Parts: sequence; structure tokens; C-alpha cells
Amino acid sequence: SSGSGAAGSGGSGSTTALSCGSTPYPSLGDAVCDSCAVAQCCDSFLTCQADSVCKCYWQCTDAGNTKCDATCGLPVTVPPKYPAAYGDHGLCLFNNCQSECNL
Repeated sequence: SSGSGAAGSGGSGSTTALSCGSTPYPSLGDAVCDSCAVAQCCDSFLTCQADSVCKCYWQCTDAGNTKCDATCGLPVTVPPKYPAAYGDHGLCLFNNCQSECNL
């Protein structure tokens, strides 16, 4: 029985490497945006990283690739569909870090 609770992870320690728990969080390019993303949206990031399709999609788009739906085994549709967890994380950033990340 493995618990998936993320309670107690976090804090106000000053760390240079971004992470959500033990998972590295990719920099969004701006320190203010990054700190907001890590503070507000780690849960949705970790949910995505725990899902193989979402993690694939994240890494694919993060590398600047297109057609990540086909690459990651999603049905190819127009407009393209992306994993729900990926959309949830984007929505979290938009709702919580809009000004910090210039969204």
C-alpha cells in the first residue's frame, strides 16, 4: 500500500533547482514564473508526470516538437487533443500564475 499524499512537501527554503517533491520541474524561463508554478501547480505537474502519455507529451512539447499527439500514442484529431492532466496543469498556471508568467 503506497500513499500518494503530497502533504508536507514544500516549504519556504531557498533552493536553486526547481522541483516538486523529488521530481525536477522544468524552468519556464523566468524566476518569478517558476516560483509561482512550483508553489501553486506541483500537484497537477506530478499528476501529469505519473501518467506515461502525459509525461511523454510534456517531454515532447518541451523539446519543441510538434505532432506530439501521434508521438505519444494519442488519437490524431483536428484540433489536436492533449492529455487531460497536461491541460489541467496549463489551466492551473493560467488561473494561479497569469501575471507572473505573462499568460
